[in-house]
Amino acid sequence: MVEELEELLVGTKVWVRARLHNSRKQGSKFCFVVLREQMSTVQVVIQVSEGKVSPTMVKWAAQVPKESVIEVYGSVTKPEIEIKGCT
Repeated sequence: MVEELEELLVGTKVWVRARLHNSRKQGSKFCFVVLREQMSTVQVVIQVSEGKVSPTMVKWAAQVPKESVIEVYGSVTKPEIEIKGCT
């Protein structure tokens, strides 16, 4: 669950299943996705990585309709600077 993601999980891999709240493509190599579960949100960064994530996957992620339920498997990280908000 999104609300259960916490600092203790940094460095671990987790599955998250939630609704797509918003997505924003940055160039051809990055897509920022905000997932929402009830009142909790989490930002996901999809980045081109050889052998793991293709530019086609980044493009596809940016086109998923809002409110779609999606599953993501990835590493939990904590930004060096606190994120005050995202759109």
